[in-house]
Amino acid sequence: MGENGEAVEQPMQSAETLANLQKFLTLLNSSLNLNEMLTNVARQLVEMFEVEHSGVLFFGEQDVEGRVIAEYPNQGAVALKVPLTDYPLMECLKVERKPMAVLDAQNDPAMGSARPTMRALGIKSIVIIPLVVQDKLVGSLSLDAIREIRTFTEAELELCYIIGNQIAVAVDYTRALEAAESSRRQAQTLHEVNRVLGESLDPDEILSLILEQLHKVISADGSSIHLLVEGGVQLVAHRGAYSTYRLRQVIPLDELWGAREIIKHKKPLLLSHTREHDQWKINPGSPIKSWMGLPLSVRGEIAGILNIDGYSPHQFNEDHIQLAQAFASQAAIAIHNARLYRQAEKRAELLTSVQEIGLGIAISLDLKEVLRAVADAVLTLLEANQVRIYLYEAQTDTFTLATTLDGADPVEIKGVQPRRDGLTATVARSGRYVAVPNVSEHPLYQNEDAAHGFKAIIGAPLKKGDEVLGVLNVFYDQPHYFTSDELDLLHLLATQAAVALENARLYELEVKQVEQELNIARRIQQGFFPEEIPQLPGWEIAAVCLPARETGGDFYEFVEREDGALGLVVGDVSGKSIQAAMLMAAAQSLVSAKGSDHRSPARVITETNRLLYKDVPEGAFVAVSYALLSAGSPLVSLSNGGQLAPLLVPAGSEPIRLIETPGDHLPLGMIADTVYEELSFVLAAGDLLVFYTDGLVERMDAARQLFGFERLITTPEHLRGQSAEAALQALLQAADVFANGVGPADDVTLVVVRRIDEFESND
Repeated sequence: MGENGEAVEQPMQSAETLANLQKFLTLLNSSLNLNEMLTNVARQLVEMFEVEHSGVLFFGEQDVEGRVIAEYPNQGAVALKVPLTDYPLMECLKVERKPMAVLDAQNDPAMGSARPTMRALGIKSIVIIPLVVQDKLVGSLSLDAIREIRTFTEAELELCYIIGNQIAVAVDYTRALEAAESSRRQAQTLHEVNRVLGESLDPDEILSLILEQLHKVISADGSSIHLLVEGGVQLVAHRGAYSTYRLRQVIPLDELWGAREIIKHKKPLLLSHTREHDQWKINPGSPIKSWMGLPLSVRGEIAGILNIDGYSPHQFNEDHIQLAQAFASQAAIAIHNARLYRQAEKRAELLTSVQEIGLGIAISLDLKEVLRAVADAVLTLLEANQVRIYLYEAQTDTFTLATTLDGADPVEIKGVQPRRDGLTATVARSGRYVAVPNVSEHPLYQNEDAAHGFKAIIGAPLKKGDEVLGVLNVFYDQPHYFTSDELDLLHLLATQAAVALENARLYELEVKQVEQELNIARRIQQGFFPEEIPQLPGWEIAAVCLPARETGGDFYEFVEREDGALGLVVGDVSGKSIQAAMLMAAAQSLVSAKGSDHRSPARVITETNRLLYKDVPEGAFVAVSYALLSAGSPLVSLSNGGQLAPLLVPAGSEPIRLIETPGDHLPLGMIADTVYEELSFVLAAGDLLVFYTDGLVERMDAARQLFGFERLITTPEHLRGQSAEAALQALLQAADVFANGVGPADDVTLVVVRRIDEFESND
């Protein structure tokens, strides 16, 4: 202040001004971080104009408030929101687009609603410099005199104008760089989100994961997922402190304006301020003031809505919508994949049921029992009202009604022979399925009596190759449009029925020819033995199965898994007949299938037992040992279901011993819910692991003495370090020498595994 209390004018010297401007321009080019750059700008302005404070305010031309994003020195004003309404100076700034000075910032009416802020910060005089980019006002820069009232000269204001333009360009450039970096980070985040969502296929888990990942992408206070269901949408997942609806509650679309609009237009919806929107339903106590809704759609089909809630007005903008839409697209695909997986699981469960039914059908050779089992399975799984099975003789073009089921009880059918031009005859002669979803609209049923009161019928051929053995008819008392899943299921059951029917017919025709039966069974078994022993790095394997009769109960199998591991199966089925051979084939197929599904030997044995249990005849059983070997690894995992414990023959001087697994050792087929355990151990290079069946230890000589476990354990002493094949032949020879010409009374199976050094060849 001057001596008379007038404001002191402090013009800047030209040389000093140019030097400061050059320094200022250098400063603008030195930083790419917006906040850091603007803080340095504010500091430089304070020094250049000898004021006490400088601040930067960002806002859009239509915004009702701006936000302080940088200041110098720090007075705690960063993030402070400054009202822009009732602010005449700001309105003038938008029009004039040039720096404006106010001598008395705390009282001048031009400051309007900003005067309280000026008083709070102690600002006495101020210059506000507009930041204009491509003719758009994006913010302002202030020079604040705090100690005393300050008058700014025209030269200073002109310099401010130049500086403002330079700053605006730098801000625009830096914002563009930050936007590009933000886009890169968003893309990286969305990539990570996609990876996380891709790791789960559980529908319930994926919904929670979606909302968890959403909050990493967008700063929201709450979120939820509604899926389309009959009658509206259902709340299936929620995150946040507030929810209007209960989880799993179905909400009619009439109650949800936002969801209804999104489904109708298939586009995202943004409400910056829900309280100002006349269609938004405000629930008592709801803190939601900002909201985004996005369609969850795959290939144009909307499956649901993703809701994103903010508890502050104007919390979301169009940039958020774009990011959220990208996220919603990923979320929709994750939900779609999880649903497909759930459907596949259900289909797998259904196929397992079919598999169990098929095992029962395949093992039984009683024709009436087989056909009734097929009819019962079709009636149950297809939820039909009646099932009929006709046997067909192609040479005479005649039919025999073999069985019919209506609910739980057989039904008498008056017409034994089907119509000559009806559905059954059409299926038999063509060998093709015929589906009639509505008999009243189908030419095969112009005569209403022909349908016997049923409204929908499908006929399936029971075929062996191209030969039709019979026809399976399924009836419904209401029109029924057959799905692809139902058709697939019927095809599976019809195929199994045809195979079982053929087996049963063969059995009935050849029941008196026992030796021929045994030869048939032998051929069945031989078809299931491995043609060659797989090669596995780090392992050497030799195997042999010597049946005591034309057909045996022993078997071995190898399961080549997709992960490179090899499952080794050694089994023994009680009995010596076609039925036993078929049980063996069923057991062998099951353990191979489960070995492909699971790495754990214990789970393979447990699952095989569960599936096999109902189909093992009373008094019969299946003993199975299952080991898992991995390429290049010395680790062996073993589970035992009633089979003899394998023999470990170390290459060194350690004692030979039996490998006993923990838990139950019951043979398969005795108790349905038996849970088997497993043991893992390591083989050193040269170690032998010998699997054998009871036919070896029960080999007898003429005096009926057993070869026994004691000889089995002592025999391999001289086999340490030998190849797997040499050890196998030596054990067989030792048993032959002991028996001294007496043939084996039971099958003998030997599988010898040798761990080899990684540099040792398998050849």
